[in-house]
Amino acid sequence: MILFWFMLSAHALTCPHGSDRFNCVEFVRAIDGDTIVIDIPGVHSYFGSKAEVRLYGIDTPEKKGGECEVKLSRMATRLVESELKAAKRIDVQLIANSKGKMRREKFGRILAKVFVEGKNLSDVLLKNNLAVEYHGEKKKKIDWCTLGKKYLK
Repeated sequence: MILFWFMLSAHALTCPHGSDRFNCVEFVRAIDGDTIVIDIPGVHSYFGSKAEVRLYGIDTPEKKGGECEVKLSRMATRLVESELKAAKRIDVQLIANSKGKMRREKFGRILAKVFVEGKNLSDVLLKNNLAVEYHGEKKKKIDWCTLGKKYLK
């Protein structure tokens, strides 16, 4: 029990969380290209264990869709997994609602920017044409075959 409290306090000293961010989170798995599962050290397991996070500012191809969309969805998921598995440090910056509280999206997932070694994971997906910008508005029809043509040869 003493070791457990020491580990929590050691984390708090080396990688403290802020009011709008969780630092040094642990990657659990990728659900798809824009949703991940994390553990948040130093936060009670009720809130910090297997927390689902929706990447802010992007939409990636869905697992169910046309042939191009499904292929690109797998590629986006693999890119997210490889970036996060290789990371020495992952930080999550929470997106606040109008009252300054942590914002969740329509499925209850935490809405956040995820930083891998200081770089925004959403930007990595956008740069690789495996995501489009999205901020919660009604989704537009996306031609994933055209967007991801460099991958679909």
